[in-house]
Amino acid sequence: MGFCALCDQEINDKNDSKEHIIPNSIGGRKKVKGFICNACNNISGINWDSELSKQLNPFNILFMVNRERGIPRPEKLKTISGKEYLVHHEGGMTPSKPQVLINEDTSKTINITARNLDEARRMVKELKNKFPAIDIEKVLESMESKSEYLDEPLQFKLAFGGVSAGRSLIKTALALAYEAGINPHSCENAMTYLKEKDGEPCFGYYYEKDVILDRPPQTPLHCVSIFGNQALGILIAYVEYFGVQRAIVCLSENYSGSNIERTYAINPMSGEELLLKVDLTTLNIEDIKSAYRYEKYNNENLIKAFDQVMPYAIELSFEREKNRVLAEAIDYGFKNCGAKEGEQLSHEHVKKLAELVTEKMMPFLSRHMKR
Repeated sequence: MGFCALCDQEINDKNDSKEHIIPNSIGGRKKVKGFICNACNNISGINWDSELSKQLNPFNILFMVNRERGIPRPEKLKTISGKEYLVHHEGGMTPSKPQVLINEDTSKTINITARNLDEARRMVKELKNKFPAIDIEKVLESMESKSEYLDEPLQFKLAFGGVSAGRSLIKTALALAYEAGINPHSCENAMTYLKEKDGEPCFGYYYEKDVILDRPPQTPLHCVSIFGNQALGILIAYVEYFGVQRAIVCLSENYSGSNIERTYAINPMSGEELLLKVDLTTLNIEDIKSAYRYEKYNNENLIKAFDQVMPYAIELSFEREKNRVLAEAIDYGFKNCGAKEGEQLSHEHVKKLAELVTEKMMPFLSRHMKR
């Protein structure tokens, strides 16, 4: 079956693994077998892919990425004034941590801010150890769920880089090369970077031009593409995440295989594979080396890349919040309109239901009417 691309151990039926070409943590689907052993799959996932996912997680939240396994973790963000919130994949925000405010006067007033009922119950039980007179059930009965909108913007700090995230990116390019029939051990630049502690990075950010010729509009796509040129002796790759993070890679400067082009792209919001035309034929080794020196980084083109996907993120956020608020409002209305479960709704029930749904929807409607 061959040898592991990362540790050189011979791969067999017992230690083989299915490795995502694009990491599952950012919505990847397609896998390759016989590329790396199970141990290296786990280690590289923990050390490299997890760092990549951490850096790109704000995009996971913004675009409601649909993973094959699990859901993206909440992202901790701060407002301009420094308040911290957890922004959730399914919509909505909660305080980043619970709060207990004790007014040390004669009445010993205690204010609790919890993110859910279980957390509130746990906090009240802990307080009872300090204040035995607390009636837990009475306190819980008096608690109310409150939703409100922020009156100041959240700060998104997006950054990509570092050795671990870079190695994840190179592993993605190498996995596609392997899937295309290229021996990963012949990709000397990639091997040096992935296997040596101080291996030289073999990629650079690329915003000189758009190499995707038929880019679908408003799509935060992931794309990995390879191009092997026998005459030039180079095997290069292009990796893009969320339509924004773009890099070119030199896997090998001693390529002797046949000319080859291969592309794999997906829409991470659905997992749908995209058939794209990617042109790497005009790139040469000098372009790659220039990218290493950050000479292919263009701030205006980076902003254009953001402008292509961010309006859709805003639209998606609006629809997600609208659906969340409407579902909660309808549930609240049915529970409080006076009708029993299974009972046919009377005219009065319907009238009351409409009033309650409108009441619950008003904060959302008022906020967007102001805009």
